[in-house]
Amino acid sequence: MTKQADILTEFLDSQTIDSLSTFLTKEKGYEFTFGAEHEFYLFLLDENGIPTVVAGVPPDDFSAEGQLWGNALYDWKAMKRNGYNWWIRRVGRAAGLFDMVRIDHFRGFAQYWSIPYGETTAKNGHWEEGPGIDFVKTITNWYHDTQFIAEDLGVITQDVGTLLKESGLPGMKVLEFAFDPDYDSDFLPHNYTDDNCICYIGTHDNCTAREWIENDAPKRCLDFARKYLNITEEEGMVWGLIRGGMSSVA
Repeated sequence: MTKQADILTEFLDSQTIDSLSTFLTKEKGYEFTFGAEHEFYLFLLDENGIPTVVAGVPPDDFSAEGQLWGNALYDWKAMKRNGYNWWIRRVGRAAGLFDMVRIDHFRGFAQYWSIPYGETTAKNGHWEEGPGIDFVKTITNWYHDTQFIAEDLGVITQDVGTLLKESGLPGMKVLEFAFDPDYDSDFLPHNYTDDNCICYIGTHDNCTAREWIENDAPKRCLDFARKYLNITEEEGMVWGLIRGGMSSVA
């Protein structure tokens, strides 16, 4: 796999094509992660190596019980004491293979949802302070030649917005979220307040553009998108969305 990735990287470089990777901020399969690196102390575990708390998302309009991811949480104090070395190594592989790295769940560096281990839903969790700008700057300064993008989607509170601004990283704008005719969405291109953002049609959590158009998007949203972007039948919705994003300040 490593050899194939290196060959692909060399090919993209020869074609002057920039590549983009995502690194996740949550760990699935914690037994493998800890056992492989023998760094149990960097995670919130008991003496038997079992998580004391796990990650998730609090209840919201989409889920009355929230989301219980179940993965162990990082011990950020321990991470800081060793200079975030675990993260530097982890990000380093992505930075070595790709020109740009997208930081998933960026809001977790401001605050993250902590749920007692053994809970069956995410309702009984609480917010904990994340590592903040100290961590973000450590990573971005270490890999200063890599372009980082912050996935700042979801419910973005003031502390997350402040962290994003302090970091200087571009956030994300997603067109599939933009076209509710009853709401002046921040994802509509005219609402992009500066060019320090990256415009996507959708993300890895969304349908493809064609599936969104044909099966997922309400008709009223599609009608609004056509009108807003002045999409003609000849151009088609997919190319119209691409044009809309490319024409923005993002």
